[in-house]
Amino acid sequence: MSERTARIILTGVLLLAMWGIVAALPEVAYVVVGVLGCLGWQRVRGWLAARRDGAGESPAAAPAGGPGVPELVTAMHDLADPHVHLSALARELGFGKDTAPVRRLLAEAGVPTKTVRMGGRPSTGVDRAAFPPLPSPSSDAPDGVVAAGQSNNSNSNNELIVERGEGMTIIREPVETARRRSIVSR
Repeated sequence: MSERTARIILTGVLLLAMWGIVAALPEVAYVVVGVLGCLGWQRVRGWLAARRDGAGESPAAAPAGGPGVPELVTAMHDLADPHVHLSALARELGFGKDTAPVRRLLAEAGVPTKTVRMGGRPSTGVDRAAFPPLPSPSSDAPDGVVAAGQSNNSNSNNELIVERGEGMTIIREPVETARRRSIVSR
């Protein structure tokens, strides 16, 4: 049996149970109608607000000072498990629950969205195979780079101390204590 069929059957059983309760106690019908009316009104108001907000924005305009495509790509790679949901990207980028700016940034980057399943939940997101590569780091190289074979600073106390004695060679590192010494005999 598919999940959809199971949901339909459970919804039918729930409706029959509710009908039985309303038939036995008619006062409950007022409460049920009031709750359902309130929930319906909240949904309609949310839908109207989303339509009103979406009509005033141009699709190409990104929020001023908001995250751009490089931040989006970095957030996608950080949140990948193995895919990423749009709602998680919106929260990570500071848009709250609004996924419209995330969709706009994804369209700007040329990244397709589809239904992905993560944590047992299907939702609209980005498949791992569609992730663009991470942005390149800046070309400015740091000044104080330590290369192989160089000491880590200009102090003279970083080098090994070699003491040769009769029949032995003692090699000390500056960080060694008296209890830990490397002793090499002939």
